[in-house]
Amino acid sequence: MSRKLLLFWLLTGVALFVFLQVCYPYLFFFNEQSQLFLAEAAFFWENLPNPGGLTLWLSEFLVQFFSYPYAGACITAILLTLIAFVQGEILRKLSGSSILAMTGWLVAMAQVWVIADFNYLYQGVLSIVFVLISAWTCLSIRSDRVRLLFEAAGGLILVWWVGAASVLFAVWVFLYEIVVRKNKQKWLALFPLLITAGLLFVLWRTAVISDFRFAFLPDAYYHHLLEPKSVIYFSWWGVWLLTGYALILHRNNWSLKTTKSKRLVAVALFVCLIAVFYVGTLRFGELKMRRYMMLDYYSRTGQWQKIEADCQGKITNFLYMNILARALAEQGKLADTMFDYQFKGPQALAVNWNHTEDVSVLLSDIYFTAGNIALSQRLAFEGNSCARGNYNARLLQRLVQTNLIYGEYAVAEKYIRLLEKSWTYREWAKQQRKFLYNDAEVENDPLLGSKRSLLLSPEDTTQQKVAGEQLETAMQLPILANSAQAKTAFEYLMGAYLLKKDMASFQYLIDRYWGTPLLPDLPVAYQEALIVAHEKNPEGLDKYALNKDVLSRYADFRKQVLANRNNRGLAGLLYRSFGDTYWYYVVFK
Repeated sequence: MSRKLLLFWLLTGVALFVFLQVCYPYLFFFNEQSQLFLAEAAFFWENLPNPGGLTLWLSEFLVQFFSYPYAGACITAILLTLIAFVQGEILRKLSGSSILAMTGWLVAMAQVWVIADFNYLYQGVLSIVFVLISAWTCLSIRSDRVRLLFEAAGGLILVWWVGAASVLFAVWVFLYEIVVRKNKQKWLALFPLLITAGLLFVLWRTAVISDFRFAFLPDAYYHHLLEPKSVIYFSWWGVWLLTGYALILHRNNWSLKTTKSKRLVAVALFVCLIAVFYVGTLRFGELKMRRYMMLDYYSRTGQWQKIEADCQGKITNFLYMNILARALAEQGKLADTMFDYQFKGPQALAVNWNHTEDVSVLLSDIYFTAGNIALSQRLAFEGNSCARGNYNARLLQRLVQTNLIYGEYAVAEKYIRLLEKSWTYREWAKQQRKFLYNDAEVENDPLLGSKRSLLLSPEDTTQQKVAGEQLETAMQLPILANSAQAKTAFEYLMGAYLLKKDMASFQYLIDRYWGTPLLPDLPVAYQEALIVAHEKNPEGLDKYALNKDVLSRYADFRKQVLANRNNRGLAGLLYRSFGDTYWYYVVFK
């Protein structure tokens, strides 16, 4: 291999790292929480006997480091550059063309697009690395007999090491052997393929592998409950098609004759690679998910101001709204500033649960913030059971906290011991041990103690512990348990009633709690809503002593609405002056 080609791999690898770090920095943080690596021998031996067990173990080992900045992009860039390099070397050896080696990036590019989908397991990347290194090794074995034995044995070993990707290797072997072998021996090209496919078929029929597509297709490296998009197959197709093309060049002994023609083709090929990567990233790169992953990371790490800053202006995604609402609630600003943002409908505060891992994480966080510990715990348990990997570390942490709050110390200790086996979460888990079997320590902790104060009394929790999937029901429980301390739950509940324009329920809670520690004063948004609630009997507003500025502003709003009621652009006309008011929300949303 020439120095120029080596420099090409190095520079393109660095460029890939920069691309991943700039475009997908939060993807790696997001993926890390769904695969918990346990640093113990038992975890290794538990994985190894299963088809694909080695790459699964290795992938979880690598993914644990994604919790550190730059590590995810760096590890991924190294592995994808290795894929491009090995594929390129295979093509160079087969065709004799260093220029064709550049197309090895096509296989790696397809992996960039597929890892952008967080439902794709990192095991799939490692599986291609193992397969290509095995194929590369085949090219260095000159003896046909020895190579055939290696290919047959390699196919069997790869079944256990990489799982379904052993089919990728077996088909590559078939393509290679059927071209390079003499006519009378070409039938031997089927031998490794039949052995590999036969073993996978037996494993499928004996239910060691649960589904046919998990035995023979890259679907094995995707969330087992979901159907992958076609992009997941591109890398496999790329390996086979590029190999076939290189073998055609080899057979026809075709090559570029002049240095000038080689340079022109190299430049044209490089431009084509960039164009393919650009178009493919726009089409398959899941770019729309980047913002959610960023907001999720800020929520996970408590960077509430950054969430507010990013959600300025128009937002239409309910998941973004949920995270923003939680950020406001954590700062005690939900009631005061909710209508400064583009919330719409009660799902803006909490989406409906759809039994998926990511929505379970989101809702468990929301209900923990609000103080419904029972529902937060239930959603953490359900989300962890459907995690993409073995465990969701973030939800395990929540299960530790909720069980400590409930005083279920034996259960909390079980999860603590599990997290202590992880290098990433070991220190956090050890810090939680001080709360075990120590009610005083829990009650004195600012977080755990405040949440314990919102628990219903034991005689009331029999039917209530798992109740409340609907937002209104869920937020009522902390208020029933301790109305003096349930301010966050109250703001969520009042916000839900305002967003669904349920003025009767809103008015009932105002009359019940106004003047109590739960609602000593009326936020501006509540005053604006009271004006709406008493539109037909404005004299009922006298007892609330509303702010004069609020009343004056409403009079101005009403005047402008009446004066421009036939103007189709009325919503835009009033947005600048009144877009942050509840009146604007009632009229235009």
